[in-house]
Order: sequence, then structure tokens, then C-alpha cells
Amino acid sequence: MKTRTSFFKKSRLAGLALAAVAALVMSTAAQALVGNSDPIFSSTLISRAFVSQSSSDGWILESAAASGVGGIQSSYATTFNVGDDQNNKQYRSILSFDTSPIPDNAVVLLAQLKIKIQGVAGTDPFATFGNLLVDMRNGHFGNSVGLEPVDFSYPASAGSVQEHISPITYSWYGVTLSAANLGFVSKVGVTQFRLRFNLASNNNNIADYDKFYSGDAPPGYQPQLIVIYYIPTANTQLYVNPTYDFAFVYPSQGQISNQTTSGAHITLPFAPGTNLVAKYLDIAVTPNTTTCTSYLAQEYGGSPSFQSQQVTINGINFLKQSGEQGAAGNIYNQVSYSTLKGTNCIIFYFTLHSVDAIYPPPPTFNMQAESAVFTNIVSSLTFLSP
Repeated sequence: MKTRTSFFKKSRLAGLALAAVAALVMSTAAQALVGNSDPIFSSTLISRAFVSQSSSDGWILESAAASGVGGIQSSYATTFNVGDDQNNKQYRSILSFDTSPIPDNAVVLLAQLKIKIQGVAGTDPFATFGNLLVDMRNGHFGNSVGLEPVDFSYPASAGSVQEHISPITYSWYGVTLSAANLGFVSKVGVTQFRLRFNLASNNNNIADYDKFYSGDAPPGYQPQLIVIYYIPTANTQLYVNPTYDFAFVYPSQGQISNQTTSGAHITLPFAPGTNLVAKYLDIAVTPNTTTCTSYLAQEYGGSPSFQSQQVTINGINFLKQSGEQGAAGNIYNQVSYSTLKGTNCIIFYFTLHSVDAIYPPPPTFNMQAESAVFTNIVSSLTFLSP
């Protein structure tokens, strides 16, 4: 017999926790992704890459060793420096991004700063100077958006948290901003970052500095600030899983329950007056795995209704599986979308629960219309980590 109770038992036996995330649920919008044309999802999570402004970024050299005061500067080179010079004076550098295109009512979910290394002078400071630190400012350092000596020691935004940059690939370095700093991404002007090593100088009277490409470098080499944000509206809600770093949107009438770090149960709205009695989504995450498939193959594998195929939705590969089963007047049409992100298997389970033992029988629900939202929800899936 197929019941909702057995649905959850079997998912647990398969190692899939079907409860919800410590999720952030808020009204959101949706800007259409490719292949997503439903009006309720006319807008969604938005990812945008900003490039450092060549006229405002560059390096500043300390005026005298250990003075903490800026001296000469350069904003026109294709690289910027961090480290020290032959006189043990520290290099600090400023990156400047015009983030004003982000709408005023947008909520920033992720921001990642990326820089590409060009070369090293002397000994690599990463080996001897400690962490490459990042200070952040909503707006500009100093007295103007342009590079100036006072930027060397001008305070970061009050309440911001100092970050540090680490290697991402062989040539790219970066940092994903902590939640405390997301509110300092400006929506009205520039967002600036100041880079410096933890140790100002190793005092060996030899120039030791890293050279990274600046905003004057060719496209593809310039510093980037990648921002993912959403715009609140009345039509949709946002689900964010902070443990496994993903988000998606679903209809505003949906109700979320059973929250844990590895899943969620969300009831979904449906048209009344038919034999459809329930419509819901169970989101489940299985960590530390190299395979990703739902339990539907076990549940429906011997049924003629079972189907399994690989699909790609907005650049993400999913294993789509579906089947139908019923007993005692209850019919369950289920479809799952499974995708592997790193070592985490993320699965969307959608269920349409209808009945066929009512007299007089109500009209049969429209399968195509009721299931259309499934693809729209899945198409809004956005990963909040590189």
C-alpha cells in the first residue's frame, strides 16, 4: 500500500532526511531564467559579475616603513601590488566596483571577490607575510572614489568584518564574503575593498610582493565581484539552505514545515474542485556521497509508470525520475529531480496526491497544469558557493 507514511519511512531507510533546512523564508521575486516562463516566476535569483573600475583601483605604497601612512600611488598599471618594497614599506591596494545596478530593495545572498595573479617579485608574501587581508567599505575609502594616499589607512565600514583571500585555482584567488559583510555591498554607488598582508614587512630590505591584475588589465583578467541577490515581491517565497549553500523560490501560498539542516517539506497551492487533495515538495540533502539518485527507482522500479532520464535545466544536470502508485482510493503521482553538487546530493521530491473513491466523483485534476510549477521551482535552484 502506498501512503504518505510509507513515503517518509522509505526515504529515511534510503538515508534521505526529509525535513527542512534552517532556512530563510521570505517573499521574493524572480527574474526569468532561460526556460522559465511561468508568470509567477517571472523573476528569480539573480547572479551578476562586476569588474573593478580601472580609474579607481590600484596600489598605494607606504610613505615610510612602519609609518602606517600612504605615500605614492598608481592607478594606471595593469597590475596592483601587495607586499613590501626594498625599503620595507608596505604595499596596499584598492579595488573599486560600481554595484549601483543592484536594486535598492534587493537582498544580497552571496558576494565573492576574485583576483587573478600575474606574478611575484622576490619571495612570495603568501609564504612569509601571513594572510592576505581584505577590508571592505560601503562607498569609498578616503575623500573620493578615486585612488588617493589617505585610502591606505582610512577606516573600513563600521561593523564590517575583515576577510582573507585564499587560492581558488592555480591563478585565481578569492574570498566569499561572510554573512556579516553582505549588507555592506552598496546599492547606490561603489563597493570598495582594501588588500594588504597581515605582516607589513619582513624587514629584509628586499622587495617581496605579489602582482595581481587590476581593472586596467584585459577582459577576463580583471578583478571581479560576483553578487547573487533576490528582489522581494508578493508572488514567491525564498528558501535558503545555509548548511549546503543553495536556494530556490516557490509560490507565496506554499507552507514550509519540518525544518532541519538537510531538508524541507513544503505544501504547494493547487486548483480546488477536483480530485486532487494534496500537492507538496520534499527537499532532501544527502551529504558525503559520490552518487545521486532518488528512492523512486526502488519504489516504482517494477511499475510500467516508472520513468528515468537525464535532463539539464538552466545549466544544471538532473536525474529526473517519476512514477505513479495507488491503493485504497489514493493515487500518488511523484517526480524527483536529483543533482550532485560537490559531495552533496540534492533531491526535489514532488507529489500530487489525488483520490478516486469519492461519489459522486469530482472532476479529474489537470496533471500538466498542476505539475508545471515543478520545473519552475527546480529551474530557480541557485548554488550559493563556488
